[in-house]
Amino acid sequence: MSSKLFAPGYPRNSDGWILFPRDTEYRGQLFPNLVKHPAKNNLYMMEAIIDYITTPESILLDPMAGTGSLMIAASKVKRVILIELEKVFADNIRQHKPLFGENITILEGDCRKVLPLAPIVNTIIFSPPYGQTLLRGNLDELEADTAPPDNYRSWDRWKTAGVADYAAHPDNISRLAEFWQWIALEDVYTKCAASLVPGGHLVLITKDHYKADERVQWALMHHRRCIKAGLVPTDWFKREAIGSYFGRFLLSKGIKQATDEDIMIFRKPS
Repeated sequence: MSSKLFAPGYPRNSDGWILFPRDTEYRGQLFPNLVKHPAKNNLYMMEAIIDYITTPESILLDPMAGTGSLMIAASKVKRVILIELEKVFADNIRQHKPLFGENITILEGDCRKVLPLAPIVNTIIFSPPYGQTLLRGNLDELEADTAPPDNYRSWDRWKTAGVADYAAHPDNISRLAEFWQWIALEDVYTKCAASLVPGGHLVLITKDHYKADERVQWALMHHRRCIKAGLVPTDWFKREAIGSYFGRFLLSKGIKQATDEDIMIFRKPS
């Protein structure tokens, strides 16, 4: 879709997955008062996506903004629009907005009710929910089954990393059973497509997971639903993404985890 190379300054592993460095220090510099959130996108990856797919005249949208990572695009594009349902994260985005610029619009609410916008958006970038894997009750149950006493510190750090606020709102898609979650996401993708200008792009960042030792093709299921929404796939990249606390802990216990994250790009037909 582009003559550009994606993330040209970063090494790849033997599988071709991009090796973005950990962004903990960098994020701390850009977001000094960040509230905890268990599923933040890697900032170096976000910058690579922005450089690959946007122009100075681009209008960007994140319909599930989380901590507001997409604000790092504010100095490079015309406008950034952020939609966030959870009040604690929306308030934190508002707190950091002055550090990034005035061309940022923050909309607090359910993206299914806010969207579609008028078709003015050039690029939508976001990470949809990872099923129910990050809900506090599921982590408590998994801890009871797997965590020996000497691992309490890792679990404590993980479970206090914003998990309690991750899906607090009753309308949060993450709270839905899997069948209804996919129905809701189909609605989101259809409304995202309607908000894009012809030729605009949707970038999804997602990751497979394991259930009873079987890999669940989460990315492929998102892929199919974006096509169903009328979007055309153009690129599919992978980055190595083991996870700082949760993933590494489970791997240490012999529990299978996906160690790759998918970056999928779709285009709205002109």
